[in-house]
Amino acid sequence: MNNSIDNDKNTEIIENNENNENNEKMQTVKIKPNTVEELSKIKEEIKSSLKEEINVIYYFSGTGNSYYVARELAKVLSNNNGKGTKTNTKIIPIANEIKKEQITCGSDRIIFIYPVYGFGVPEIVESFIKRLNMERNPKIYSIATCGKMAGGVHCQVDKLLKEKKQQLNAGYTVQMPSNYILAFSAPSQSKIIEILDDTDIRVKELGNLIQSNEKNNAMDSIIAKISTGAFYPFWKKSLYKFDEKFKISKACNLCGNCVEICPVSNIEIVDNEKLENNDRIIYKHKCQECMGCIQTCPTRAIIYGSSAKRKSYFNPRVEINELIEANKGIINQ
Repeated sequence: MNNSIDNDKNTEIIENNENNENNEKMQTVKIKPNTVEELSKIKEEIKSSLKEEINVIYYFSGTGNSYYVARELAKVLSNNNGKGTKTNTKIIPIANEIKKEQITCGSDRIIFIYPVYGFGVPEIVESFIKRLNMERNPKIYSIATCGKMAGGVHCQVDKLLKEKKQQLNAGYTVQMPSNYILAFSAPSQSKIIEILDDTDIRVKELGNLIQSNEKNNAMDSIIAKISTGAFYPFWKKSLYKFDEKFKISKACNLCGNCVEICPVSNIEIVDNEKLENNDRIIYKHKCQECMGCIQTCPTRAIIYGSSAKRKSYFNPRVEINELIEANKGIINQ
């Protein structure tokens, strides 16, 4: 009797095992695609997961503000965008890229970051956009850094893009410490830290908006556009004569910092030891009014009007040598 019960139990166990094996085999078969459509869908999913999204940030910076925004924004954009898509963000200095005979970009997104000069975009940025050949239909963003008013810069950029049959996806402004020492002294150290802390928050917000492909009209206010229309043409007209008013005092020690920091190679040291040091610094009249030379001179030997009486400014979260190398295209990412 007991043997019969045991045999029945063994038979049941064997049947259960066979059923489990059959179920596992059936589950294995179900994983495999049964149709061409299913196979194509799987291939597309794999392809999508391997796709790399490319962002390019073009920036112009003389005293570190716009470069700082570019550097920090690249960090945000390089993080996972929540869609399982890999993101590659490149930072490219406009001052170095514009030297090329042909400028071509094939990225998914293009972001221009620049300071506001004369209530408009820097002349070098305007020239760069005109020459830039965009291979795809990228989503394009304009980010202006400024002390207070940005003027009609986003409308300017949008107009330049429309001439190239492209359009601006969104335009944003980031307020930062002013570097315009010709009219203003730098803020206090505590105020600079406060502004830059706010900048960090703002950059993260912009990164999320850009990753989400958010759009805005990017249209500046009527007052901003009037300001640009009234001041920008005069600023631009006098731009290349601007450096004629720079004076070099005898405090100059020919350290060469001004030569290195200038993003457009506008400054030269004359190889003539018979001249006084202050006579050996030559400006070549292609100045962009970025204030890099006057703000970073270690002996305060470069003077423009009453600038010597004012406190100088360079973004404290950027090393001077870092910006020099970055403007030459040497960027560690």
